[in-house]
Amino acid sequence: MLLCICFGTLLIILSGLWSNLVFSSRFGSFTLTNVLEYFQIFILTTSLILSYIITYSAIEADSPSLLIVREVADAGPNGLKEEKLKAELNKDFLIEPRLRDLIVDKMVYVHGDKYRLTSKGFLIAKIFVLSRKLLNAPKGG
Repeated sequence: MLLCICFGTLLIILSGLWSNLVFSSRFGSFTLTNVLEYFQIFILTTSLILSYIITYSAIEADSPSLLIVREVADAGPNGLKEEKLKAELNKDFLIEPRLRDLIVDKMVYVHGDKYRLTSKGFLIAKIFVLSRKLLNAPKGG
């Protein structure tokens, strides 16, 4: 849903810019400078939308790394025992909300006692695998 809103906004902005460009070219004020300005507006808008998407996903769910930092900071100068940290990083807190999000976003579905990828989830998984191969990134986080 968030992507639809963001890219819908981008589409509206681009169509407005395009109509302005076409309208101004009919009256003789079309120059290369206008095209470059429109391109800069497009790049800026796209950057802002993508930044918002990244920031929103970080705010929406607790990051395991941020959770660890917060727990260690809350422990104060005495530090935090590993057992207590592992107790905080449980399956219900970290994994279950993400699985729920994947189901809501129709990337996975439950079949019996197993989670399976939908075609949308499969496509996104392939994109991640391909990007990691292109970057020659090792397995893991």
